[in-house]
Amino acid sequence: MISKQLVVDTTYYLHELTPPVGLAYSADVMFTISHYGEIDDVIMWDIPTVVMISKQDITGEKELPGGHYSIHEDDNGTHGKTIHEYDGNEDGSPQIVTGILEAGKEYWLVEELSPTGYAYSEAVKFTVDRDGNTTDVVMKDKPTHVEIRKESENGELLGGAVLELYDETGVLVETMVTAAGSVWQLVAKLEAGKSYTLHEASAPAGYATAEDMTFTVSRDGAADEIKMVDHKVKGKDSPGSVKTPIEVPGNQVTVGFITAEYTPMAAGVKKDIIGRIPLGRLVAMGDAARTGGLPLLALSSLWGMGIVTLSNKRKKNRKKKRKDSQGERKQKQPTKQKRS
Repeated sequence: MISKQLVVDTTYYLHELTPPVGLAYSADVMFTISHYGEIDDVIMWDIPTVVMISKQDITGEKELPGGHYSIHEDDNGTHGKTIHEYDGNEDGSPQIVTGILEAGKEYWLVEELSPTGYAYSEAVKFTVDRDGNTTDVVMKDKPTHVEIRKESENGELLGGAVLELYDETGVLVETMVTAAGSVWQLVAKLEAGKSYTLHEASAPAGYATAEDMTFTVSRDGAADEIKMVDHKVKGKDSPGSVKTPIEVPGNQVTVGFITAEYTPMAAGVKKDIIGRIPLGRLVAMGDAARTGGLPLLALSSLWGMGIVTLSNKRKKNRKKKRKDSQGERKQKQPTKQKRS
């Protein structure tokens, strides 16, 4: 109420110096004082400030869902006191902040938690429109980018490795069978700033599995290169590798992991020689070979027993023949006559 201060029949302008918090500045309102002293009503309308925040991928073509954000007052060029916090909409639609921020004032938008698969953006500074127009704020995130290389000792990209990726809680999040000459690309898959463990479940043929590797995804969207090197196994087979039987010159039969030597018999002979396995070679081939070799050893033993049995039988036959011969010679000798 303004009384006895203004002159009748005079035109004035009402100007807003500072609007209430959360409201925009109103346009000036013109009015004239009545000639006869009536009460003149002057109305000034303030509308709320409106800030629309869009969270996009780096291309600006996709709205990103989720994440957690905070709005801070400007404090000499950096973000100061927190004024407002919110979670990103699950459908990716822009966040509208109405009637909270002061018109004409500078603020910072800070990404407290980025959407899954995207890096953290730098804080974005903006100024709320004074006149109540919508203030558009856009924050863009790069996708996280992790390259996993499964290499040999000489840098060759190996195929056939089964790789597993676990998060900080031990949950399996990704798995991959590598292809020769290819790099496992994980784009917009992993969370920025989080640690993951790379585990080799199965190594390529002829290689030993590597030790687990733990790495942290970059917060700024820089490409992270992870190299896991497999070493060749020398002198024995590794899990997942191909077992190679020993090659024996000449005639051979391969049984399991053992190459059994044999000598072909002449036609018409009914003796089958199953195998003859040197003990030193059998021991050198490991447990799998010893397991595969048991039938051969058993059959070889049986053949040995057959040889002993046959030899004993021949000895008995020779003894019997000698006795029969001695009996025949006794019968052929002339009978001596007694003297009278």
